[in-house]
Amino acid sequence: MAVRDGAVVGAGGWTMQAPGGRPGLRGVGHIRHVVTDHRQTRQGIGRRLMTHVMWYARAAGCEALHCQSTLTAVPFYAALGFVAQGRIEVELPRGITFPAEFMIARL
Repeated sequence: MAVRDGAVVGAGGWTMQAPGGRPGLRGVGHIRHVVTDHRQTRQGIGRRLMTHVMWYARAAGCEALHCQSTLTAVPFYAALGFVAQGRIEVELPRGITFPAEFMIARL
């Protein structure tokens, strides 16, 4: 979590568990819900969060991180070393899907 002047301005994390509750693969972590307050974008908050996330994932034994990026966030993740692997459809409850990019970063 990122806090500025007592207010939460960003949050995010990672897990070993794959999206949808599927078991993960040994050495592979998964990015979870990274977000920055829309009034605080382009101020380095997301980069600091992800630097923290990547450090902890590496310290926990991850050799790679997988990410299901929104299409608008692809340049952000690419700047952090994630490489696009191809378009996917992320399935949400009630049959809702949205386009995303599957990305991988080697740690």
